[in-house]
Amino acid sequence: TDSLVHEKGRCVTYGLSENNIHYNVYNGQAKELTDSEAITLLEEVCPMFQNQPVCCDDAQVTLFASKIKMAANLLKHCASCWANFRTLLCQEMCSPDQSTFMEILETYPAYYNGVLAARSFRTSVTEEYAVKLFDSCKDVTMFGMKAIGLICADMDCTYESLLTELGDNSSHAPFYTEYHVGDSRTNMITPLEPDVLTHCWEPSLQCEEACACEDCPAACDSEETVSKKKKKKKKGTSKMPTRCQYTVADSLVHEKGRCVTYGLSENNIAKELTDSEAIAVLEEVCPIFQNQALCCNTTQISSLTTRLI
Repeated sequence: TDSLVHEKGRCVTYGLSENNIHYNVYNGQAKELTDSEAITLLEEVCPMFQNQPVCCDDAQVTLFASKIKMAANLLKHCASCWANFRTLLCQEMCSPDQSTFMEILETYPAYYNGVLAARSFRTSVTEEYAVKLFDSCKDVTMFGMKAIGLICADMDCTYESLLTELGDNSSHAPFYTEYHVGDSRTNMITPLEPDVLTHCWEPSLQCEEACACEDCPAACDSEETVSKKKKKKKKGTSKMPTRCQYTVADSLVHEKGRCVTYGLSENNIAKELTDSEAIAVLEEVCPIFQNQALCCNTTQISSLTTRLI
């Protein structure tokens, strides 16, 4: 792997290099966007990262929104597929946890300012992630052809060849990306998991509609399949999952790193414990949250211990 620090909340790149093609190497913390137009664009193209610090700046978001239009024209009529497809690209560009699944393979100093820019990357994903992404898009058609085959430049496209094509800087990408599919090669890297993706018969995590029958055979239930033999092809129907049926009931701010309760107050930013005894107790009863900011205070930790005895 590279010599960067790989941990949650840390980037491997941030900002465009002087050629406006590659990304600058940056191993610091994710940052808030400041430009209102870029914030609006991020909500449109990468809604999974709105209202939180990110590892991309205003210029990257603006450029990404313009470059992704061709893929959108091929895939966006199957919303679940399109959401999954852009989720991978958004994770690579903007995820505040970018360094946990990405490594830089090659860098070079920019000609004018000497700032290191990244020429190639390795992105790690689980096999389940790769399969779920591919399966959600494999039956989407455009002009009577498989849309994913057009992107893949191969009508017999597989998830392996799709990732190879997406990472090829001679065709789609401005830089080379090697996709490692499978278990982690090192304890510093955690491959992307499929829980951020949805099946094509499900609404996306942003509650966009599921794909229709013609683009997702699994969206057609058995009754509809029978009726299609007698009638014209129908569009698939899928029930909205519970997470899409309700609006947030309270008036609080809901975003990463923010609490709904803390001691006797609410909706503040998570805080570090300061009491050494409480820290020791936390490591014993809730080790998954040690060494990070929390939404509970010393009194609550003590109360939890009493309840567990």
